[in-house]
Amino acid sequence: MGPISPKSWSGWTFSFLSLQLLASLNYCFCHTNKTHHQWLEAQATWYGPPTGAGTTGGACGYTDNVEKPPFHKLVAAGGDAFYKSGKGCGGCYKVKCKSHPDCSKRPVNIVITDHCPGTNQHFDLSGHAFGAMARPGKEDLLRSAGKLTVKYRRHPCKFYGTPMTFHVDAGSNPYYLEVLVEFVEGDGTVCSVELRAANSNGTWVQMKPSWGALWQHSCSSPLCGPISFRITTDETKRVVTVNDVLPEDWKPGQDYRATHH
Repeated sequence: MGPISPKSWSGWTFSFLSLQLLASLNYCFCHTNKTHHQWLEAQATWYGPPTGAGTTGGACGYTDNVEKPPFHKLVAAGGDAFYKSGKGCGGCYKVKCKSHPDCSKRPVNIVITDHCPGTNQHFDLSGHAFGAMARPGKEDLLRSAGKLTVKYRRHPCKFYGTPMTFHVDAGSNPYYLEVLVEFVEGDGTVCSVELRAANSNGTWVQMKPSWGALWQHSCSSPLCGPISFRITTDETKRVVTVNDVLPEDWKPGQDYRATHH
C-alpha cells in the first residue's frame, strides 16, 4: 500500500473526528443488550431495614419514592454491570433464588434505584425485596442467610398506571434545568433526553447526564415554558415525545407527569 495523500489523510481525519463527535453527543451510541430472555447468575445481599426500601437516598436520585408505589420497596442497588454509571437506573429485573431451603423459587420484580460500588454482577436488594424471594413466613430466615446466589433476567418495566414523571430539581432556575426522569414503561432505562422550550423555535436541544437518573441543561437565555422532552430508551432505542409537560410557570422541586405521549 502506498503512502496516504494529504487529501486522503484529511478526509480520513475528518471522518474519524466526526465519528468521535457523534459518539460524544449521542449517549445511546452502541448500547445494546441481548440477554433479555436468558436466566443469568449473580450474587445478592440486602441492606437497610429488614422490611424497608434499602435507603431513601441512593445514587439514582429517586429519594423516598422507593418506598411508595409503583416501586413498593421492591428495589436494589446494582453492581457496576447493572448500575452502568447511572444509565442502569430504572432498569427492571426478575430475580429468584433456589440455593437456600427457604427460597420460594418464584421470581420477584425489582427496579435498580441505587449503586453498590465495588461489585459487578451483584444485587444489593432492599430488605423487603430480599425477603420477597422467601417462602411464606420464612422471610426473616432467608434474610439471615445474608448472601445468596440468584438467577436474574432483564424484564420490561410496568408501572401500572403511573405515568412518566419529570421531577425538576430544587437547584433549577431559568438558566439551568435539571430533571429526574422516572417511570419509563418498557425499558425503564434512558440513554438520551432532549428538550424543546417554547422560545427555542422548535429546536430540540440535547441534555447532558448529570448523575443517576438526572439530566441537565445550561443556557445563556431563560428557558420559557411550556417545555417538551424527547426520551430515547437505552435497550430498544424507543423514542418517546412528551409535549408541554413542564408548564409555562414551572417551578423547582415539583413533579410534572405526562398526560399522554
